[in-house]
Formats: sequence, C-alpha cells, structure tokens
Amino acid sequence: MSSKENVRNYVSNKRVFEEFCSRYSTDAKKNTHYTLDYRIICTEYALPGEGWHSWDNHIEYACRTKIEDICAVANSLGFQAGEIQLPETWGKRGTVYMADEKTVLFAFRCYLNRNVHIKFNIELMKALNVAVARKLGWIRKPSDIAQEFPPEMAKGAERYFNCFRLLDVSKVQKLICAQSETMDDNDCSEEEQEQVELPISV
Repeated sequence: MSSKENVRNYVSNKRVFEEFCSRYSTDAKKNTHYTLDYRIICTEYALPGEGWHSWDNHIEYACRTKIEDICAVANSLGFQAGEIQLPETWGKRGTVYMADEKTVLFAFRCYLNRNVHIKFNIELMKALNVAVARKLGWIRKPSDIAQEFPPEMAKGAERYFNCFRLLDVSKVQKLICAQSETMDDNDCSEEEQEQVELPISV
C-alpha cells in the first residue's frame, strides 16, 4: 500500500532527494524516511483479481479480510477495533469503529476500478508512523518527530513514542499509505474528523 505517490518524505529527506533529483534531472527517489498520511488510495488492495465486476460474497470476504488486517495493526498500537460495517456495493461507505462503538477508526469505499479509498483516524496514523520510524531507526528520540514529520502528522505525536512494542514492522511496514486529494472531504463528518485523545494500552 506504500508507493511513491502516497508517501511524504521527512523534512531532511525531502531536501536531500528533491534537490538531488532536480540537479541530475531524474525522478528517482529512495523509498525511505517518510510518513504516511491519514487519507489514502490503495490500488487493487482489497479486491480479488477475478470476478470483481459484481459485488458478491467473494468480494465481501476479500474486503473483510484486508480490513481485519488493518484492525490487527491498530490493535497492536492500542487502538482497539470494534464493529466493522461493510459496504453493500461499490462506492458505498464502509466504517470500522473503535471498541466504544462511537469513534471512527477508519472509513473506506471500494470502487469498480479495484481501488479502495480509506480515511483513517489521524491519531492512529500518527501512532503508526512513530512506531514504524522507531522500529526502522528513522527517529531515535521524541524531538525527532517535530523536526522531521510534516506539521499535521507531528502535532502531539510524541505521545506515541513508546507504543510500538507489539508491532512487527518486518511484516506490516507497507500496510498503509498516504494522503490523497481524490477522496472527498465530505466522506466523513466534521465530528468524525476531529482529532481525539486516545489512551494507549501496550
């Protein structure tokens, strides 16, 4: 789910690699030291390769399986997933709630082109970005977050500096991807988009 179109480089990494590419007239970038945002498009992520033109039990099962994979990662970071409401057909919204059955953990829509648009609770994405960065050695202290992360993702993210102990990054470091402008702001209500203070249990 992590591709060059969906990642945002660290402040220092952006400076180094964008200037390097401009100087030598190439668009090659090293796929490291980046954050993933909370609005994403996953290309052919949750849908099977055949029979995808109709919404049926096969499609629904494939979608639920991938959604549950994301829930497992969220649980490992202390964001306990609750009810999963799958969409009824293409383009309809599906929702995954936290255990309180009120807070939206993430919302998603599946489309006929086999893309899945997902909008995550931004606090979950902050926690995952910090967890992955620590596991990969991209940051070593809380102050690195403010220096390297984009401002929106850095705000308050230091609280998640120690919430990575259950996460096996070798298996899930490419699980999520970054912000996409193609998902409508109205996909989630203003209340759902609010940043929330979440207790972390690790």
